[in-house]
Formats: sequence, structure tokens, C-alpha cells
Amino acid sequence: MPNENNINRFDPVSLFLHWGLALMVIVSIACIELHDVYMKDSYWYNTLKATHEQLGFLLLFLTLLKLGWRLGNPVPPITPTPQPWELAARKVAHAAIYATLLTLAVLGMVMGNFFLTQNKELAHALKVIHETLGNFLIVLIAIHMAATLWHQWIRRDDTLRRMLPGRIT
Repeated sequence: MPNENNINRFDPVSLFLHWGLALMVIVSIACIELHDVYMKDSYWYNTLKATHEQLGFLLLFLTLLKLGWRLGNPVPPITPTPQPWELAARKVAHAAIYATLLTLAVLGMVMGNFFLTQNKELAHALKVIHETLGNFLIVLIAIHMAATLWHQWIRRDDTLRRMLPGRIT
């Protein structure tokens, strides 16, 4: 599929991957945060936990797909062009988001490994790391959203318009 990024917009695949990942991350976080509202081993507790785990697999797949797509499809430039420090901050922030998503997914799969049930200390340590990284991801998302709003309302550039679905003029 040829690169459909143009000077002003991301291509439809990039938009789908971005917003699909965003939606799955939100639902995954909501599921794991809400599962503790229910009694352990109840239907809703188990359903929410299982949904969180299944979304973790999908998030790993989509994150890898998004990274691969991004390597072959350059990011359309922001107009007006940001300062060099802003471009560097964008690269660091996106790398942190991708690395955190991948690490969370892999840790989640390792935590579900049957052999870990034999080593309670390791299982607990991995759970603490997974939860800490989950909280870190929430902070990264908040920073990402704040930066988007800053670009929209303070810098008044086209950062947000490039990523919104539909035709924006």
C-alpha cells in the first residue's frame, strides 16, 4: 500500500492504528482498574481481568504493526515547523510511549506464564513492575494529550488536525 501521507495529514492506516491503540489502552486500563470493584473470582472480576489480558495481546500486535508502518511511512511535517527542542521532545515522548506499551504487553504475558505460579516472589515483583509501568503509561498519555492541546491552542499549529479522522481544512 503506497504512503498516503500528504503534507497536512496522516494516512488512514496511521489514523486507524493511532486511534485504535488509544481506544484499546483506555479500555484496558478501565478494565483492570474496575475489576477490583468486584469480589475476587466473581463473574465481572474475571471478565474484566480477562478482557484486560486479551487487550494486552492485541496492544502488542497493534503496537508492533504501528511501529512497522511508521518506519515505512514518514510523519507529515507540522506547520509551522516546531523548534528543534520540540521535535526532539516529540521523538523522546513517542519512544517512551512505544517502549512502555511493548514492555507492559510482554510483562503481562510473562506474568501469565504457568511456571511463574511456582515462584511467588518473582510473580509479585513482575506484577509491581507491570502496575508501575501502567501508571507511568497513564502519565505519558496525559503529557501526550497536554502537548496536543498546547500545539492546538498555544502554538496554533496543525498537529491535532493532522491526526483527526475526516477531512479538516
